[in-house]
Amino acid sequence: IDAKSRKSFNINRILKEAEWICANGASDLAVLDPTFNSGPHYLTVLDALIDNKYKGKISLQCRFEMVRELFLEKVTQLAANGAEPVLEFGLQTAIRNESKAIHRPNRLDKVESVIKELHQLSLPFEVSLIYGLPL
Repeated sequence: IDAKSRKSFNINRILKEAEWICANGASDLAVLDPTFNSGPHYLTVLDALIDNKYKGKISLQCRFEMVRELFLEKVTQLAANGAEPVLEFGLQTAIRNESKAIHRPNRLDKVESVIKELHQLSLPFEVSLIYGLPL
């Protein structure tokens, strides 16, 4: 996903909102952007939550193929500081031939690698399988 293909908010606004969320004791935060871990500032946002000592549950919608080591380090740091991160992944299908037939290939090697790393780090995650084929 190219960051130019979506509208991004000003990072200063986002950082102020992260500070406000932490200062006001929000206990359950959901980042409803399946491309959260692909934008230009996602690590900065996580740093803001870490710096402001966010302690609640935080659900982050992510894409397997865009998970990087530094992202997992930041999520692990959030957890170590008392937050309850949950990574949410959507997957069109886990069947290779089906993904080819609908022209939505998943890099299952990457998916499996990330899942293994999440288990090693004891980071909770969810996988939503999408039923039904696109038209």
